[in-house]
Amino acid sequence: MLTHNVLAREQGYRELVAIFKGNNDQFSKKEDPYIAFFADVLEPACIAYEGKHYGQMFDILGKAAPSIHSHSEKKAWAKDMQELHEARYNGTVADVLSLLKRTRRPRLPSAIEERESAIQSPSEEGIEESARVQRSRDIQAIPYKQVIALASFINGSTCFATKHSVKGEEYNNVLVVAGRGWSMYNFDQMLNWFAAGVPSGKQETFERSRNLFYVACSRPKENLAVLFTQQLSGNALGTLEKWFGRSSLIAL
Repeated sequence: MLTHNVLAREQGYRELVAIFKGNNDQFSKKEDPYIAFFADVLEPACIAYEGKHYGQMFDILGKAAPSIHSHSEKKAWAKDMQELHEARYNGTVADVLSLLKRTRRPRLPSAIEERESAIQSPSEEGIEESARVQRSRDIQAIPYKQVIALASFINGSTCFATKHSVKGEEYNNVLVVAGRGWSMYNFDQMLNWFAAGVPSGKQETFERSRNLFYVACSRPKENLAVLFTQQLSGNALGTLEKWFGRSSLIAL
């Protein structure tokens, strides 16, 4: 299965995801203030700037961007954005934050400023606060290029997605990768139980895999392909033949 860990390894942000210790919502749903700022503001603004879409950049930055009133301020913007480009591709998250603190192009949101203050002067507010501060330190040590890769994934600029994240989405063509990458789901077992019946006490297990399989396979508007990376039983193959037709099944 294409889990967040697999996608992170393949797309170049594995160390960043590891910091969240399995709490995927912190980065995938941008619950962490650093990830939210980078994915929703900084990266889209930098992409707009690099594409010379300056109006779009200022729309994205909103009040976080100081206005330009003179030619000298325009030159200062260009200089600071060039420094930001270098820091994003060659520095750490800490390097980027340090630059933004100095240039204020754009200004850091208050949630990040509070985290930055907590790093400098940790309080005695318990285990949960200590964990947040440590996570902030860990994020700062990551090469910022991993943030660029993560933001690209979160913002839908890659062709990959987890099955859970595509609920409600539609695409022209979809390739579903189904395997045993996660012990919570067993698609061979689910397909087998469609044919042989669900054993007593296994209805919840069956429905969990069935519902996720349905979410993934109901996304395409035109073409669907399903690649199974686990060995399928005879009953499971029979279920697929019934659903898709014998001619649609190809053994690799």
